[in-house]
Amino acid sequence: MRNDLVGQLEALAAGGDAPSGVYMPLAKKAAAEIERLRAALRWQEDRDAKGNGSTHAGGCHTWGPRHYECALAKIEALEAENARLREALEPVDLGKLRICVHALLEGK
Repeated sequence: MRNDLVGQLEALAAGGDAPSGVYMPLAKKAAAEIERLRAALRWQEDRDAKGNGSTHAGGCHTWGPRHYECALAKIEALEAENARLREALEPVDLGKLRICVHALLEGK
């Protein structure tokens, strides 16, 4: 519809002759196309304003290429959690632990 409509409008703008009954339907088509494009532009602007324009939910990092940033964020979160857990589970010096436990049991 767009290319045909644009071509017809360009022909009229160039001074092409057209029967009088052509103008009103062509103007209505043009108005409808302009409104369609405005709606699409508003949708795109809303999408851009919200970020990457895709929907998000728990686990969206697995949904494919449009969620690449989500996947990176998930990886960073998992790496941070891994580091925290590793730090919490660092090996304890069992010799010192035995001395502490023995001292506690002996009441020292």
